[in-house]
Amino acid sequence: MSKRSISIIGCGWLGWPLAKDLVADGWRVKGSTTTSEKLDQLEKDGIQPFLFDATESPISPSLSALFQSDTLFINIPPGRKRADVEDRYPSEIQRILDRALAEGVKQLLFISSTSVYPNNGIEVDEQTQPQPSTASGRALMKCEELVRSLPDIQWLI
Repeated sequence: MSKRSISIIGCGWLGWPLAKDLVADGWRVKGSTTTSEKLDQLEKDGIQPFLFDATESPISPSLSALFQSDTLFINIPPGRKRADVEDRYPSEIQRILDRALAEGVKQLLFISSTSVYPNNGIEVDEQTQPQPSTASGRALMKCEELVRSLPDIQWLI
């Protein structure tokens, strides 16, 4: 039986520990970073490393292998302090989604944030209507809508 495979776009504070745990559980893991200094350490941890910057357009054909996995885990932050976040971040995520579909990804996990909900001290759940009040929250909400509209793919936000 072949190993299950996952590609983690964004091996930062959440993605990297997840990648290491999945490797320990027998998964074949591919992981991206925007920092060339991390490539060797990712490889030492059993993660096939890729240097990937979502701001680059188009996505290089050399990154095809990054998108060839059973599951794609998108874990890159919107960059909340950037003035253009509401336009730039959804465009970056759309390019990633387009490439994932072109490469045949069947399962996708997108990491969002509680910033899509109002900051009014109430408990939220799946039934709570999002009401982002920040630019990064609105950008994330747009990305959630992009993920929800994907055809022929299982997704989780």
